[in-house]
Amino acid sequence: MSCPVPPSGSRPALRHFRTIVHPERRRQGLGSALLARVEGLPAEAEGTILQTLVPGTWTEAARFYANRGFREVHRGLDLERVGPVPEEIAAPDGFRIRPEVPGEDDADLRRLCDEGFRDDFFHEPADERVFPALREIPGAEILLAETDAGDAAGYTLTHDAGEGRGHVLALVVSEPLRRRGLARALLRTGLRGLHARGRTTIGLFVDATNDPANALYREEGFAVRDTSHTLWRR
Repeated sequence: MSCPVPPSGSRPALRHFRTIVHPERRRQGLGSALLARVEGLPAEAEGTILQTLVPGTWTEAARFYANRGFREVHRGLDLERVGPVPEEIAAPDGFRIRPEVPGEDDADLRRLCDEGFRDDFFHEPADERVFPALREIPGAEILLAETDAGDAAGYTLTHDAGEGRGHVLALVVSEPLRRRGLARALLRTGLRGLHARGRTTIGLFVDATNDPANALYREEGFAVRDTSHTLWRR
């Protein structure tokens, strides 16, 4: 990224929006008028930043926002994997993977979430409402990895995303326990669960600068479908 990201705990107030104009109605000033409406809304706090997401294929939109002072502060990759079902692999020695127990595992899941995503651009600290809400996503499945001693080591969260489609929403391994094959075992187990439910086209979103994660996903059959650009203007 060419722009500094505010450190954890100092993120300014944001007003997120997305402007969509039908292709047959473009170049008639509608985009500018809609943006002006957003700009005219009362600010929630002093210094509120306007934030929008632009897919990489929306080249006209990127030019539109650039001409109006928006700048890129984050870039993500939309990845996709299309069958076949991955081969099953066991958890590395000293670990096991099991379905989470709602309520009982929530504190460990929140801790792992905050540890794994603390440097993620979009992350907000997880509170007690997060995982109950995530379980409400259709087809949500959370798999927890733990040591033989019973200590939580990582998790993956997958869910259904339409007919024949699934999504990997999260894949986390505690930092001291990485580079042992646990992330790959969690990912494979989650993917196999999606396939068992008929979800053979599987997507996920990853930070473009997360080289270890991107390498793992490529090795596991994921390819870039599109990019996603987060734009800010103060």
